[in-house]
Amino acid sequence: MSWSKEHIDAVARLGADADYRAFERIGLDGMNAARVLDVGCFDGFNTVLKFAPYMGLSSIVGIDPFQDAIDDAKDATADTRFSWECTSLQDYVSDDSFDVVYFSHVLQHLDDKKAAIQKAYALLKPGGSIVIKTVDDSAKLSHPDDADVMRRLFRLYEAHVLPRVAHTAHTDRNFGAKCPALLRDAGFVHIALDIVHANTVGMSVDQRRGLFERMTYFRRAKPQGLEQDISQEMDELLVQWESMFEDEGYLFDTPTFVITARKPDGGHDDDVLKSEQAIGTLPIELGGGISAQPMHESHLGQVMAIETASFPDPWSPLAYVSELRYNHDARYEVIVDRAGAVLGYVGVWVRGDESYICQIAVAQAARRQGLGRLLVIRAAQMSRVRGAHVLRLTVRESNADAIAFYRALGFRSIGTLESYYANPLENGLEMAMEL
Repeated sequence: MSWSKEHIDAVARLGADADYRAFERIGLDGMNAARVLDVGCFDGFNTVLKFAPYMGLSSIVGIDPFQDAIDDAKDATADTRFSWECTSLQDYVSDDSFDVVYFSHVLQHLDDKKAAIQKAYALLKPGGSIVIKTVDDSAKLSHPDDADVMRRLFRLYEAHVLPRVAHTAHTDRNFGAKCPALLRDAGFVHIALDIVHANTVGMSVDQRRGLFERMTYFRRAKPQGLEQDISQEMDELLVQWESMFEDEGYLFDTPTFVITARKPDGGHDDDVLKSEQAIGTLPIELGGGISAQPMHESHLGQVMAIETASFPDPWSPLAYVSELRYNHDARYEVIVDRAGAVLGYVGVWVRGDESYICQIAVAQAARRQGLGRLLVIRAAQMSRVRGAHVLRLTVRESNADAIAFYRALGFRSIGTLESYYANPLENGLEMAMEL
């Protein structure tokens, strides 16, 4: 019994966006002369799809315990950066360490998942990253499903099929939620989880059928010796589940867990930590039960509440999302209390030797407590570390309190921008401070 190459390659294409987001989290696009290890590379299609676009990679090694898969992988690309080896992770030996170790729908199948994560840790350079893409059937949603068709099928498959097939004998179909704790126990830091969903909402009938096929193609294959009554019950459940996908009122959702983590950077990790805190990519404690943290999309509800209460012409949520995702010149931070409530935020654009405070605000209830000053200090720190020598901002000419506040911090007036602000129309006063 074997899994379909066509199905596996199709899943690789359909789910590639989740991998690329994970690669963005670990900074893969900015790496130079970096080495990647893909564990369980299969026919090489997924390996090439995911890593060929990153020209800063000097070596991508794919390993797989099946020789047929490695033979196919050798024909996957003419790119000389890629190499392939028939071996298990347990038996793999490398003279050089790696910047990234990657598991795509592989780790859940290994017999000793803890040992595999520890081996990945050993193969990584200090500061290197692990990327794990995996499943968790316990998080799948089937509604309405009063007869519990999906769960009954899953239970039969796990009890009677998985243990009888060599490459699934140790498979844990509910692995996703367990993975972050295993990474922590192995010594990894900066663990991040992205749960990516595929569901039937808005799908055409053909698309729903395609999703059903992706969920069941491997569950249709049965090992020799499977009891007739079990086989028949599985067939009946598959027919029932397929008919549910035909109903536009049926909702099915399947999550993919994508976890990234970093190996500590040895004796330099404290310096790296301090540097990343200064740059604005890691949290930093400010005392008094508050901390500055990188702004994430999960903060936007609280940010927008402050934004709309602070400005007559607020930025839109889409503007913030675009900044956070795509503006590599920008850094945004929030100040939060112990409970995670956002008390204020600041954003800077750093271009060359100048930096610009593009947005800054403090929640109404948290004003006159020194948070505005802390936000400006953080803006100056993030700017200085990234090479800026001047910090600039623009304020409404009529905002006398804000102008006095910035002058007290060392800003000086450098010019006027005619009709800079709308709603209401007003000039903007440009101010700057040497860093």
